[in-house]
Amino acid sequence: MAESVSLRRRKDKRKERAMKKIAILAVMLALVTPVMAATSVTIDACSVGTTGNVAIIYNATGGDVSGFGLNITIDNSKNLTAIGGYHIGESNSTSKGYGIFPGTIDINDTTGNVDSYGNPVAPSSDPCALGGLGTGGITIEIGALYTTGNAPGRAGTLCTVMVSGDCNLTVALNQRRGGVVDVNYLDATTPGLPRTRHIHKVTTCTVPNVVGMSNAAAAAAITAAGLVPNGSPVLSCVTLNQVLNQNPGPSQQTCGSTVNYDYSRYETTMPNILGMTAADANAAITAAGLVVSGITWNTSSTVDINTVMSQNPTYGTILSCDPHSPSYELSSGCYPKGKGDYSTWRVQASPNFKTHCWCYTRQCHGDTDNATGGTSKSGYYYVGSADLGVLLSNWQILDPPFGSGTPAAGRCADFAHDLGGTSKSGYYRVGSTDLGVLLSNWQILEPPFGSGMSADCLNVP
Repeated sequence: MAESVSLRRRKDKRKERAMKKIAILAVMLALVTPVMAATSVTIDACSVGTTGNVAIIYNATGGDVSGFGLNITIDNSKNLTAIGGYHIGESNSTSKGYGIFPGTIDINDTTGNVDSYGNPVAPSSDPCALGGLGTGGITIEIGALYTTGNAPGRAGTLCTVMVSGDCNLTVALNQRRGGVVDVNYLDATTPGLPRTRHIHKVTTCTVPNVVGMSNAAAAAAITAAGLVPNGSPVLSCVTLNQVLNQNPGPSQQTCGSTVNYDYSRYETTMPNILGMTAADANAAITAAGLVVSGITWNTSSTVDINTVMSQNPTYGTILSCDPHSPSYELSSGCYPKGKGDYSTWRVQASPNFKTHCWCYTRQCHGDTDNATGGTSKSGYYYVGSADLGVLLSNWQILDPPFGSGTPAAGRCADFAHDLGGTSKSGYYRVGSTDLGVLLSNWQILEPPFGSGMSADCLNVP
């Protein structure tokens, strides 16, 4: 016999085209010599492992088998969820098995070649076919195409099916879909069919600990455990793609359930540090995986002293963990409320109209530098020769257009926060009123040597 093929009693017109197109099949049919006795075939089912995978096995005596048409059913309202383990394509010297599915084989009209060997599960719409995958019963059709010497073995696995839970699985013939046929196109005898076997499927699986793994390794470990991985990239400066957490953690869970986990995308969000102290702002930036690049100071009429009044970049900006280096600006405190045109000093954009010393709590009492003079033995004071020196070096410097204007550091000596001079002769910031303030507070000693200087400039109206 040159070759054999599973082609029993197919009413599909493709069978006729196939027999015309494949010359070797015609040769096979011419050489077949019917025999009187049918081949005897035993068909059974057995569990493979503990996950609900079931092997459909056969054992033929007395001859080769060309095709199988079987009904596989399970009880307890369980479902057949998948089929696999069957041979794909022609049975040949390197790979033998049943791999032609007569109900859905597709043979090219022009070339005579097989374009598709089909699907072993007969559609539920076919005559006498069961519901199909996802139901409690399937009808399978499996045959073999081979040349002399390449016939499938007379014992082995036809296919494997997956069940959704513990059940009784039954294998029976479906005569309308072919039953069991030997190579001489005779119905083979099948002792003991239908045959029922109890199948046990493990319902819980062990969740592995995947924290610290890469995303790919975590997905592989979860899948291997019989579970479904669901990873989500999240903002984090931990190593790129490293798993940060998981839910559920290591435990027993229903097989097929989902294990959720987050992994680092090596990006972070600029935190909102507005209104924080420098210490808290630094801590928040560090916690976000970033590094502070710079801190500047500025005065403010609305933001408390030593708190962040602006930040770069803005809150919520997505940054790569290079690390990106944000910066921020601290408030040196509020300008005291001024008199007359001094109110404009608080809103001028130019740095020349701003000075940090206006936020010293003793500046309005003659302190230009917020520093003390004196000694521990004689006592300390805030107003002394250093402050007098600043006042004298900026004495009556006229504002434009009459003069260059008092520099920012010089305005620290403007204790009275007023203007001297006239519109005709020009205005100046440092003058006699400021000298009077300084002299009235000259070298007042701090406790316990003296009464100490009042620290109330920020509340001066």
